[in-house]
Amino acid sequence: MVRGKYAIAWGVPEGQKLIKDAPYSFVRHPSYLGYVLMIVRVTLLWQQWFTLLPWVALYGYYSVSKKEEKPLLRRFGEEYRSYMEKVGAFIPKP
Repeated sequence: MVRGKYAIAWGVPEGQKLIKDAPYSFVRHPSYLGYVLMIVRVTLLWQQWFTLLPWVALYGYYSVSKKEEKPLLRRFGEEYRSYMEKVGAFIPKP
């Protein structure tokens, strides 16, 4: 599993519904987008070399998001594919 021992639960229960409203109507991974925006804000605010260090996490957020989508595609199939076409992963689609 992606999160391994750090996850409380991993998987998509059979009765789970796909949430596509609120922040998920704009981007598929709003929490990761929040982390990215926080890294950008800290870098711009402090303008110190050490604020560039968290930028290495961006690849990790991207990688984990791709791994998280695999069980969602298995569970929700075409519904999730359609959602992916309409809603961007990190940047809202027009």
